[in-house]
Parts: sequence; C-alpha cells; structure tokens
Amino acid sequence: MKERFRELLTKGKTQELLDLLLDITKKRGLNLLFEETLLQSAKYSEYIKTRLRGTLKVEDLNVSISKINEALLYIINQLPDEIGTNKNIPNKIVQIIIQGHAFEANVVFGDLATLGRSPYCDFSFQKSYKDISNWHAKIKYYQERNEFQIEDLDSTNGTYLNGEKIYSPRKIKFDSMVRLGSYLEFHFKQDNSDIHSVGTLVYYSKEGKELGRYCLVPKSYIKIGNSLNHLKLPLINHETSIGALSCIDKRIYFVEHTEKIKGKMSKEIINQEVFNFESISLQIKII
Repeated sequence: MKERFRELLTKGKTQELLDLLLDITKKRGLNLLFEETLLQSAKYSEYIKTRLRGTLKVEDLNVSISKINEALLYIINQLPDEIGTNKNIPNKIVQIIIQGHAFEANVVFGDLATLGRSPYCDFSFQKSYKDISNWHAKIKYYQERNEFQIEDLDSTNGTYLNGEKIYSPRKIKFDSMVRLGSYLEFHFKQDNSDIHSVGTLVYYSKEGKELGRYCLVPKSYIKIGNSLNHLKLPLINHETSIGALSCIDKRIYFVEHTEKIKGKMSKEIINQEVFNFESISLQIKII
C-alpha cells in the first residue's frame, strides 16, 4: 500500500493521495500524521488557487509543490508497514434512515469528525452543495472543557459561525448556527450538563422541517429517544429511549429496549439491519 502511495505521488495525483492519507490516518487513529496531512491538504488547496490566479512565477510554484511533496513522502514513510487497504479499516460511521421519510442521521464515535464533499470525510455531502470543499471543516471535542470547537480547513468558500467567517478554531455554543460555504446551514445542539455529551448538527429544510442530524459521540454509546443528549428521530415520541447505539472494540451494536421487549437485546450491525418499532422502521447501516 505504501508503494501505491509513492506511485500516486510520483504521477502527480496529489489530491487522490491526500484523500487516501486523510482517510487512513484518521481511521487508524494516527492523529499526528492525520493533522500533518490536513496541513498539507490546506497548503495544496492554496497552491491550486495561487496557480489558477497566476500571481506567482513558475519557479515559485515549483518550490511550493516540491515542499508539499516532500512532506507527503515523509508522511508515507511514517505509516506502519502493515498498513492495509481501505477495506481493512474498521468504519465507525453509522447511518440511520426512517424508512418512508426524508430523514437520515449520521453518527461518528470519537472526538473528531471531518466535514466536506470527499467520500472519505466522516460527514460527507458529496451529492450536492458544490461550493463545499473536499475537506471543508472539522469538529473536535475537548473533554477537559466539555466543549466542541469547529475549524475551517482552508476551504474555498469558508466556514461561518453565527454568520461570521472563522479563521481559527472556535467554540460552538448551544443553538449556534454553523454554515459551510454559502448555503448548507446547521443548528448546533449539546447538553452542557453532561460530560462527554453528544454534539449534534441539525439540518432543516427551508420550510423548517428537520431533514437530518450529524452526531459526534465522544463516549461509547448514544441513546435513541427524546432528550437533548439522545439521538432524536422524527416520529419517535417516547419519553425514554427505545434503544441505543454502542461502539465496543470498533464494533457497532444496537441495544434494543422497549416496553414491548422485557430486558435488553444487543445485536451487532455488520452491514445493515432493519428494526421495527410500532409504526416506524429504522434502517441502520455502516457506511
């Protein structure tokens, strides 16, 4: 695999290489290499914009891309020798769809989530919103302060917090408005009274109908129900949770608990499962 990365670098397929490195270092938990790759991704985006503007001499552009390539080669050389293909990397992103309704929820277990059009982002918006960059922004949870911060990843059209364009990491407060580019806007939800609380970006239609939720879960589970710290789904009116998603040893489980089922039943989600609750069906899958 490392030889494949070097081949991409030699052939000048820098964006493809960056996407693969970001994906692998993120999901393998290679945090320092992930952060360094993010930095080089930002530098490469700036290199492309500068080249298109024609504001630098060819010699200066060559120096710029040469430094980026040197940094990428260093990252490749630092990867573990046993690094495998993308298929061998456990994916911890869970998608929930209410069948028959225009709604989906995406859940990431961990303290960091990337947002953008790249299919390798944790929260990917590749189907639409062309003004969003491949790697647009990231959200990170800080346990010592029980807070979430958002950071722009040198995107082309910017990241905005309550209408203000951000240039450095910024704390996201309850009910803040987060916007990626010109149009994609979310309301941020968090229960500040709960340590390891879930950070949720809620997406609404122009008519005010909730269409989706994007949840970053710093702890190993998230309940599905009706409280602020639950994964709230439309049409579920239970005062208590109907179950929970749990991440144990990089495996995803659905723990079912309803009034009709005495006790709890746990089922591992290998690829996709459907669970029925009264009049609704939840399709839960790993993406």
